Amino acid sequence: MKRPQTAFFRALRVFAVILLFTLIAALPNFAFSQPQDSPPLHIHGDGIALTDWTVDKIQKQFAAEITPITYAGHSGSHIFKCVPLISLLKAAGVPTDLKMQPNSDPKTKSYSLRFVIAARGRDGYVVAFSLAELIPAVGNRHVWLALDEDGQPLSANDGPMRLLSPDDQKPARSVHELADITLIDASATTRPD
Repeated sequence: MKRPQTAFFRALRVFAVILLFTLIAALPNFAFSQPQDSPPLHIHGDGIALTDWTVDKIQKQFAAEITPITYAGHSGSHIFKCVPLISLLKAAGVPTDLKMQPNSDPKTKSYSLRFVIAARGRDGYVVAFSLAELIPAVGNRHVWLALDEDGQPLSANDGPMRLLSPDDQKPARSVHELADITLIDASATTRPD
């Protein structure tokens, strides 16, 4: 009778070892991956409809534009896989094309230059960019939406997406846990004549 129990426990040990190795092999993917229900990035504002963007959707739609960017912040230098923010804004319906119309009514010419982009993190941190500084024909400031860091998904404290502005002298406009981007028509906030 001891033989069947011994065979059972031997099989149980083999099963436990196989299970342990399987879990260890899966741990790196589990530990570094973003949850499937990671909150999306919301882009909305004056003159555009609300759109939601996930890391997966951005990686698929902008696969040809994903660029490795070396960025030095408070935690040192890292390589991020990024998408140009201006590309994402354009896909969300933001008017990113500059149409110079010198003889037009000053209240309507160069329409895209009147907008401000406000980017907010989940912790409430907000930074602003003029749309003009992001448009290549005007400011050509390179601002990036980071999707991963050093080949791994962004940590829970940074992701699932992060905004990077490597052209800035200080990393003050880097936004961790980017939650939403709001398009603001600055002409609506100015004093009328």
